[in-house]
Amino acid sequence: MERAGCPSCGGPLAVDWQRGEVVCTQCGLVVDSVADTGPEWRAYDASQLARIRAAPLRLVNKTEIGVKAEHGTRWLALAGFNRDTLHGKERRLAAIGAEISRVRECAGAPHRAAEAAMALVRRHVHDLEGLSAGGPSRPCGSPPGI
Repeated sequence: MERAGCPSCGGPLAVDWQRGEVVCTQCGLVVDSVADTGPEWRAYDASQLARIRAAPLRLVNKTEIGVKAEHGTRWLALAGFNRDTLHGKERRLAAIGAEISRVRECAGAPHRAAEAAMALVRRHVHDLEGLSAGGPSRPCGSPPGI
């Protein structure tokens, strides 16, 4: 895999192992892609297995998982009943999660940003109880929202 130099400028080449590329050090031209030749990784216990799995999506509430439309229209009444029987905190979390998802899609942000926002909401939801929508803005001197 040794090359004399860059085909464009003749400069020396370097291997960038993080990106898996052979790059010219002078002009930045990517000359070749390097395949990862490292050993295959295998999980031998649950802690190692957790490292290779993708993190579960936290935007979907546990209460919403069984309400998918895959069962047909006969489950829609049950879904409505489930939505009506949620406690106030669960209902508020579901509404906030839906709003975070909507804003994420409009902004084109990655899922990780929305999941981080939802984690912050879950961590501090007890601080928000009893506050109106415009309540937190009043001490800052700004008028409440419409």
